[in-house]
Amino acid sequence: MQHRREIAEAQALEEQQLREEKQTQHQKARALTDLTNFLTFLLNCHTLSLAINVVTDPTLTTQEGTLDYIRKTVNLITAEMDLHYYECDSVENQVQMIVDSIYAKDILRQEFRLSGSVTFDSSFELESYQAVPTSGGNAEGIHRGKRRF
Repeated sequence: MQHRREIAEAQALEEQQLREEKQTQHQKARALTDLTNFLTFLLNCHTLSLAINVVTDPTLTTQEGTLDYIRKTVNLITAEMDLHYYECDSVENQVQMIVDSIYAKDILRQEFRLSGSVTFDSSFELESYQAVPTSGGNAEGIHRGKRRF
């Protein structure tokens, strides 16, 4: 009887230690994410992108089979609408989400000097597009309200 109680106490103690350890790990992970602000995130992304090294030596690269997966999962661009869909999905939607997220937070809106959000016009024609310079020079500006590209 005494032995069973000691075993039960030992198991309870071990479970308590595991819970405390898990809680400590959770708090450490939370502290890491709490300390990361948007500008730190951007700087870290930039630092990581600088570390990318493109390997051009064919003896150091995969020789076969790398495109099989892509051929199976990526639709070919066979028409202008396919290209438009790809552009919207891979560029416009991502830019829209990022700018909207920045614009939704006052501190980020001030930091990036945004005075409006961005929207993309699906009937975009290059000939009719006229860049509107900002007061700083030739750069493209994001203006008050929704800007149509």
